[in-house]
Order: sequence, then structure tokens, then C-alpha cells
Amino acid sequence: MKRSLSIRVSVLPVLLTLAPAFGCQQPSPRAPSDHEPSADATGATRAVSFNDESIDRASLPPLKLPEALPPAPVPATFDVADLSEKVKSSVVNITTTQKVNLPEGHPFDFFFGPDGGQPQGERQGAGTGFIIDPQGYVVTNEHVVHDADLVSVRLWDDRELPADVVGRDPKLDLALLKIKSGDNLPAVRLGGSSALRIGEHVLAVGNPFGLGHTVTLGIVSAKSRFIGATSYDDFIQTDAAINPGNSGGPLFNWRGEVVGIATAIRPGANNIGFAIPIDALKDVLPQLREKGHVVRGKLGLVFQPMSNEL
Repeated sequence: MKRSLSIRVSVLPVLLTLAPAFGCQQPSPRAPSDHEPSADATGATRAVSFNDESIDRASLPPLKLPEALPPAPVPATFDVADLSEKVKSSVVNITTTQKVNLPEGHPFDFFFGPDGGQPQGERQGAGTGFIIDPQGYVVTNEHVVHDADLVSVRLWDDRELPADVVGRDPKLDLALLKIKSGDNLPAVRLGGSSALRIGEHVLAVGNPFGLGHTVTLGIVSAKSRFIGATSYDDFIQTDAAINPGNSGGPLFNWRGEVVGIATAIRPGANNIGFAIPIDALKDVLPQLREKGHVVRGKLGLVFQPMSNEL
């Protein structure tokens, strides 16, 4: 039996019970991270927006992407520090919350009793995204926000804002978010993945293990990789370090243009990561904004047994 080649790298799920003070088992220690919902001066957690599939699209502003740069030859060297400083403000950390029922036999059953109903908890996850429009449109992986009840986005200046899922395409593993109250935000330029050359340097920026705005450098190791994820496999392979939490994060070229979207890694290997080509996003982006999903063509063939009448 052939083993699956890749795993998704989006989230570090943590089950948070509604009444942790009653628990007998201490949670596993973990370092503080910047993807947790923050509290205001009153101690209350900042509100995040529900993932509303009935969003009023007529009220959404039209997409206004930054203009693409003209073609230019790839230099032999470039200043990585300057590039990192240039692009990091357009990369965001994404936090998701999913409400879940605790399994039967959970220790909290003792407090709720047999007729107290099934206790609920929250499953949190973290991923990465990038702003493509100054009005607050953000691109990430679909599996980052899959089944999420709440979605929030943390900007480079530590502001945490609620977001709606405007559109999603599970087949390409892409999702479009809209930050509420987003305006005049720093947006990336979308480059072209078809012009990428094997051996060209790329920069990955993301939120691995909750460590926001982590920058790693690598090269394009291969193109058009098939990893068995979907029928639309056409991945960029890179040796830029990608880890859980990087999913949905941008892969930049030397000019600061997004050429790929970090999506998967090869388990058990070192520095074998995969990114969705940015050209795939540009093909479906209008449908994600206008329809919330992607409609693809069908052949319309029907098979049936042959008979004497036919």
C-alpha cells in the first residue's frame, strides 16, 4: 500500500474545555505564542467574527489588487534583510476556533451529570495568510479555516481583527477572507509562478508553531510536483523551511512578489515543502470573491450498456 506523500501544515489544535478549573489533569506545558486571542484593558477576550456562509456579497468592496511589476532578470544576489523588511507587514497570523463536543466518559461528566447535556469545548488552530488588497482581503489555505466557527486575523502591529470567509475552494486548498474594518492595509503583489526557474531563491514568511513572522530562505527545488493531495496537484517544491502553522503563508520571489502559497510538507524529511503556484490562485480569485466557490466545466458524458436497439 502506497503511503501518503504529504501532510498539511496548518494548525496545532488544542482542546480548551469550558471549565478548566475543574479538570484533574494539567494541560501540557507550551510556550506562549502570538496566535492566541488577546484581551483588552477590561480582561475580556476580543471578539472574532463568525464564519458566515450567507455573507452579503453585494456589500463587499470589489477586489483591487496592486499592479503587477514588469518582467525583470533575476539577479545573482539580493538583500534578504531588505526583502524581509519589505514584505513582513503584508503577512498575517490566522487563528481559528471550532466548537466541539467532548467525548463520552470525559472527566467533566462528573460535574454535568447524566442529564446535564454533553459538555462542549473549543478546538483552536493557527495558520498564516497574506493581504492581497488594501481593503482587507486575505488569502490562506482552505484547510486552515475548514469547519472553523470563528476566524480572526492578527496584523504585523499586533492588532487582532475579526474576519469572514468570503470564498473557498477545497480542491485547490484555497480560501479568501475579508477582514472587518480593514482599510489601507499593506498588500502584496502577485507575481507569476510560470516564470519561476528551478534553483531560483524564494522567501517563506509564516507563523510556524505560533512564532509569528518567521522568515526562511530557500530555493525552488522542483516544479509541477504531484503529491497525491488532489486531482489538481501541481506544486512548487522548495527547501525553504516550512512547519506546522506555515500553511497559507506566502512564498516570495526576490522582488517581493508572491509566487506560491505554502501548503504541505513531506513527513519524516528535512526541508521538503510544497506550495500552490500563485497562478492557480489568480485563475479562481474572481469566483471566490463573486460566488464564494469555484465552478468548473464538465464534459457531461453518460455511460450505459449497449443494447440491440442502440
